[in-house]
Amino acid sequence: MKKPVIDNASDLRIGIFRILAVGGFFVSAVTGVNALIIDLPVRTVAVCLVTALLSLALIIVAERTGRYRVCVIITIVIIFLGIFTFLFFDGGGYKSGMPLYFVMAVVFTAFMLEGKEMYILAAVELCWYGGLCYYAFRHPETVVMIDTEGGLVTDILIALAVVCVVLAATMYLQLRLLRKKQAQLEQARKDALSASEAKTSFLANMSHDIRTPLNTVIALNGLISDRTASDEIRGWTDDIRLSCDILLSLINDILDLSRIESGKVRLSEGPYLTAQLLKETEAIWKGASEKSGLTFDLEADESLPSVMSGSLDSIRKIVNNLAGNAVKYTDRGGITLRFGKEPAEEETGGKQIIFSIEVLDTGVGISPEDIETIFLPFERGGHSSKHSREGTGLGLAIVKDLADAMHGAVKCESTPGLGSRFTVRIPQTVQDPEPIGPREHWAGITSQAETFDSIIAPDAKILVVDDNEYNRQVMCTLLKPTLILTDDVESGKDALEMLEIRDYDLILMDIMMPEMDGPETLKKIREAHLADDTPVVALTADALTGTRERLLNAGFSEYLPKPVNMKQLGDLLIKYLGDRIRLIRDTAVEKMPEEHISRLKDMLAGRHLHLEDVLELDGGSVEGMCMRAEHFLNYRNELEKFSGAGDTDGEQHGSGEINEDAFREELLHFVHSLKSAARGVGARDLAELAAFMERHREDTSLNRLMIPVLTKEYLFVSEGEELLLKELSKRNEAEHEE
Repeated sequence: MKKPVIDNASDLRIGIFRILAVGGFFVSAVTGVNALIIDLPVRTVAVCLVTALLSLALIIVAERTGRYRVCVIITIVIIFLGIFTFLFFDGGGYKSGMPLYFVMAVVFTAFMLEGKEMYILAAVELCWYGGLCYYAFRHPETVVMIDTEGGLVTDILIALAVVCVVLAATMYLQLRLLRKKQAQLEQARKDALSASEAKTSFLANMSHDIRTPLNTVIALNGLISDRTASDEIRGWTDDIRLSCDILLSLINDILDLSRIESGKVRLSEGPYLTAQLLKETEAIWKGASEKSGLTFDLEADESLPSVMSGSLDSIRKIVNNLAGNAVKYTDRGGITLRFGKEPAEEETGGKQIIFSIEVLDTGVGISPEDIETIFLPFERGGHSSKHSREGTGLGLAIVKDLADAMHGAVKCESTPGLGSRFTVRIPQTVQDPEPIGPREHWAGITSQAETFDSIIAPDAKILVVDDNEYNRQVMCTLLKPTLILTDDVESGKDALEMLEIRDYDLILMDIMMPEMDGPETLKKIREAHLADDTPVVALTADALTGTRERLLNAGFSEYLPKPVNMKQLGDLLIKYLGDRIRLIRDTAVEKMPEEHISRLKDMLAGRHLHLEDVLELDGGSVEGMCMRAEHFLNYRNELEKFSGAGDTDGEQHGSGEINEDAFREELLHFVHSLKSAARGVGARDLAELAAFMERHREDTSLNRLMIPVLTKEYLFVSEGEELLLKELSKRNEAEHEE
């Protein structure tokens, strides 16, 4: 035989059969030799030899044909029930080693067979062997006894040794194969985890690589839309925004499903205003429904607690996915969202409720057979073949996974052609049991994002750290209307250098940068005590769940995902620059008529002022232009430190009294700040002068020579800004008189 007794066979039964068959061959041979030694009848010796040959034949047949089960049945019937019976009566009965072989036979049967077949044959063997012992006891004359005490002991010892070796080998083989299986399963588990981590890493990198250019597209598209007066161009930007939203939604859906399936979803729970959730939902989906020609209705139980605690982000995703599907698959009729409550399943003393969310539509509906599969990934309930709709089929899978993660449930009821009803029930903790009351009581509840349109914080300073030039340009462009003094650098090393020479109110830092990434840069900043009290916000296109918690644990103050949402950016500025914000403009600010703007352009052009630059920032906002002009004029007092009050000829300046290093540092800060303010009022030449001096910051002698030039240009431009304020004041007075 070429195959070993114990090999790496995956089938445990094959290995055991080989052991017992080979063991049976040697046992039969040894038993035959022993029979000769202890003077047992010749027929006993012959039967032992036949058994040995039969065992050998069964091994050969099984190995060549692979029909192990047939060979096992033959072994049980012929050898265990037939030959063992003969040897029992011809070899000492129960006063021999045969009862031990009976044990081995039953164990062999139990190992080699399964199901009813195993139970029946094992039971037959037990009954048969028990019956043999009883019959031998009642009829001892039928048994050929072993004559000598030595022969009896020898027979028992041989049987004991054979059975122990065979059973031990069987157990060893079983344990070895089980350990091998366990090792294979463990390796498979590790491979699956590794594959999952690789997939998560790939998706995170994919998200970052796609979101980085998408961030630029969305931000610049928004700026174009805000600053154009052409309806045609605004229509194009709306189409771009819609396409970007679809792409971003696709990325988010894939990431959401991936992190939920990998078990890495971490629910960020906390208190939230119920009425605010309802208002936000209505604001989003009423407009979307009406744009699609559908009616929209939001119904809420007035007894809902005013403040609940739970995963607000997950609830929003659930509502948005369900409402989005309702709008997508409804051609006529309307959408209804219902928010209610039910008692908790367990008595909690009113501390918990079941928050119920229903989304009803009059759309195409879902067939009964499709309802069973719509919550599976990439399933669209038969819609994909009947309706041309954007989507991946991931929304409902995400809804179900999120509901399960919050220990809730989701169900669907639908009638094809009439519409669908999706119901989500989620346990929530009651923070404030005061009811939300009727809808008119919600009016005063707003979020920062609802009140934010544009802010001005001219005294604030922000550092943007990002290795991608386009991302830095986009962020600086978004911040430009705020008059915030913004510096941008391309690496963590440059950020450390900037922080050594300047203090900032806020740092916006990308986390994926070469050489020194965001977390490492932040660690070095804190270790060097360069910005101990300055909030550092992480910028990242990594949208995987757990990213925010990971970054907060790394020391970041907050997390801002890319593409940067202007409302999120506004909320961030309000949160961290609240005491420096000088103006929060409403979207309904007063606009100047075109003829007035044209006259102002001509008047200001002679003072090196480009009003069109200001209009790009404010769109004709009188309040905004006044605020920028007043802020610009405030630089006159600071300029006197360098040039002397009213010294326009450059013959005197007070810089000689200032320590050289301190002078350079103060001048650098001043021209950097003046550059931003000049750009905010359209003073291009002045901004270029300031930028020139900033670039030559190390050449103090040159900058001393440039101070009179800078002063002269500033005073010249200031006269134009004063004229602008007078004109705007006259216009305001004239309107009041009317």
